[in-house]
Amino acid sequence: VAAMEPGDALKVLESVLGRGEEHLVVADVDWERFAPRLATARPAPLVAEIPEARRALETTGDEGAGTVGDPAEALRTELGALSPAEQDLRLLDLVRTHVAAVLGHGTDEAITADRAFKDLGFDSLTAVELRKRLTGATGLRLPATLVFDHPTPQLLVNRLRAELTPEGVRRFDSVVGELDRLASDISALAGEAEDEARNEISLRLKALLQLCSPAEGPESEPGRAADKLASASDDDVFDFISNELGIS
Repeated sequence: VAAMEPGDALKVLESVLGRGEEHLVVADVDWERFAPRLATARPAPLVAEIPEARRALETTGDEGAGTVGDPAEALRTELGALSPAEQDLRLLDLVRTHVAAVLGHGTDEAITADRAFKDLGFDSLTAVELRKRLTGATGLRLPATLVFDHPTPQLLVNRLRAELTPEGVRRFDSVVGELDRLASDISALAGEAEDEARNEISLRLKALLQLCSPAEGPESEPGRAADKLASASDDDVFDFISNELGIS
């Protein structure tokens, strides 16, 4: 719904004031975008009698007619010929393309793998539209809470790959996803957290690092890295997170 030019708005308003109707709305609506979004969330009797809206809804309904084949099967076949890393890239490209389309972006450049959907501007209506698009592209039965259960493109990719590939996700993908989410939370806190909170976060991160450090000799490179971080100051740990995870 775009802002109207004042002159055009006044002309339209003048033309309807003499009709004797009690409830009028003057607005410049892009029905090709707005009507299908409204109808994906619920029936749209409010706009169904508006000619432009009706045409937009009919066009959207016709797009899926005559579709041949199982999109999920075709996508599974394509993914089966790819390595795990290539599968991730293929599905990430799929997700980013549909996210850009839902948000009305000309390109998907702003949609990075770890950027939260809420930061991109998603709401309940756009979340429903993305789920509908991905359902059509993959053939999967996806939940209405898809975007909220998997709040970044990469976490959503993990979900799709788990259902579309025989091996599913790697065992540690869920852990990596949680680390991505943790990094986002720390980024939000780092500028305002008090010293006590920073100290506690730093201690817990050091403990987690010890858990995932390989059981190798003291001279091994991972061992030296773990020792270095274990003895690092709180500021050093936060600097490490910023540098390694790309968070400022």
